[in-house]
Amino acid sequence: MEKSSKVVREVKTETSENNKATKHVRFYQRYISQFIEITVSMGVSVMAAGSACFILNVRAALIGSPH
Repeated sequence: MEKSSKVVREVKTETSENNKATKHVRFYQRYISQFIEITVSMGVSVMAAGSACFILNVRAALIGSPH
């Protein structure tokens, strides 16, 4: 009887450790997904601003340069 109860106790500690690990993984998944969303939105806004500046510069160069 003692042996089986010890085995059960070990299994319980293993499952609690696994639960802690999954909680950590879930937390990090949420954090990483938010970080990716922020990074993507920043990248899109930077690309939009860069393309707008590029278009304005090209237009100014075309208008300003004498042909």
